[in-house]
Amino acid sequence: MPKLIDSIVNELDNKIYLALFIAAIFSTFTGFFSEEGWLGWIQGISIILGLLILVTFAAVSDLIKDKYFIRLQSWYQKGRIGVVRGKKGYT
Repeated sequence: MPKLIDSIVNELDNKIYLALFIAAIFSTFTGFFSEEGWLGWIQGISIILGLLILVTFAAVSDLIKDKYFIRLQSWYQKGRIGVVRGKKGYT
């Protein structure tokens, strides 16, 4: 049975998420030292927060699909799936 942590780690392997995370870290650090004062880091933190929400949502979606696939696979192995062949009905 797949776990949520495994799905999150699998989602974090995405190169685009990694690039966004590096850009968010860079934005946060430059925000700390900018002339805007203590509010400069908010943009970087908001990118990181959005990225965490996106990764978690994608991981939960994959987890739900994996559980559904496992359930369908068990039905298939038990032989409980009906098949419609032609116009005459179920077999």
